[in-house]
Amino acid sequence: MRAGIAGAACRVEREFANGIEPVIREVVRAALEAAAISLGDIDMVITVASDTLDGMMVPIRAELAGALGKTYLNVSSSAGHALSAAAAAIEAGDAAAVLVVGWGAASKLAVEDGRSNQFDPFYLRPLGASPNVLGALQKQTLIAGGLASEDDLEAFRARMAGLVWDGESPAGGFCDGVAAVVLRRCSDQEAGLIVTDYAMASRSHTPLDGSLDPADWVNEAISGFSKAQLKDVSSQGFIEVSGSNICAEIRGIAASAETGLVNCDAESANGKGGGASAWFGPATGLRSLVKLYEDRLAGGASHEPDRGLFVELAGPLGQHVTSLLIERRSMA
Repeated sequence: MRAGIAGAACRVEREFANGIEPVIREVVRAALEAAAISLGDIDMVITVASDTLDGMMVPIRAELAGALGKTYLNVSSSAGHALSAAAAAIEAGDAAAVLVVGWGAASKLAVEDGRSNQFDPFYLRPLGASPNVLGALQKQTLIAGGLASEDDLEAFRARMAGLVWDGESPAGGFCDGVAAVVLRRCSDQEAGLIVTDYAMASRSHTPLDGSLDPADWVNEAISGFSKAQLKDVSSQGFIEVSGSNICAEIRGIAASAETGLVNCDAESANGKGGGASAWFGPATGLRSLVKLYEDRLAGGASHEPDRGLFVELAGPLGQHVTSLLIERRSMA
C-alpha cells in the first residue's frame, strides 16, 4: 500500500516575531485542512524538531502539533528519515494517516553558534563550528579539488535565493520555518503526489575525517533504486535536493547526474528553491516536498513532469542522505 501526500503546508520567515509555537499550530491546521481530515483521523505523529538540546521544548511543541494521545516518534536529525518512517508505517499497515511536522528557529544562528553539538545529537563538532563555518570549509575543499568553481556556487546560490527570497537571501540562508505534511494510505488509482520508493545512506564523516564531498553518499542512496526506476526520472523528470549549504546541494545534483539516468541540468534542478537559501534546521527538507505538493494543487501536474527524485542531505555536511521517488499523478 503506497503512501500519498494528502495535504501539506509551510511557512518560512527570516524570523518569527511572536515565536514558533503559534506558527506550528497554524501550519498543522492548514495541512489538515488541505487533506480534508481532522486531527482525530491521524494515527501517528512524527516530528523533526530542531530544538533537541532545548530540553522540554520538544514534547511541548509536539503536543501543540497534535501528538498527545497518538503514536509518536521524534526524528531529530532528518526530514528525509522522518518521511521514510511515515511511508514505512503506512506500507506496513500500522497507520492509515500520518502527520509529519518539523520546525526550526535557525535565524538565531546566523552569526555564531558556540555550542559543540548543534542540531545533530549524533555527531560532535569542534567547539564553535557553526553550520556556516562547516559550509565555508566544504566550499574551500570542493573548489581546491576542482569539483566546483566559485562562479558555479554563486550562480546557484543566487538562483535559489531568487526562488525563495526574491533575490535577497538572509545571512547564510538561516531563517525560521515550520512545515507539515499529511501522508495517507492510497490505492494505485488515486491521484496525487505518491511516494513510490525510498532509500537511505548515512555516514559518520566529520571534518576531522577529511571527507567533505557528499557525492559518494548521494550515489549510495540513489543506488538503492533499480535502473528501471531511475529511467523514469529521465529528461522529463524533476529533482529537488535539500541541504544545509550550497556545496552539499550542488554536489548532490552533480552526483545524481553522474548516474546518467537523471537529468539535472542547471535550469531544471531545484525548481522549488532547495534548502540552503531557506535553512531552518533538519526539518528544512519538508519545505521542498510542500512546494511540490502546492504546485500540483495549482495545476502543475498538467504541464510539469510527473516523476521525480527528492534528495535530502542532513547532518552538518550532508552525510545523512534520504532519497525518495515521487510520482505526480494527474486528476484525469
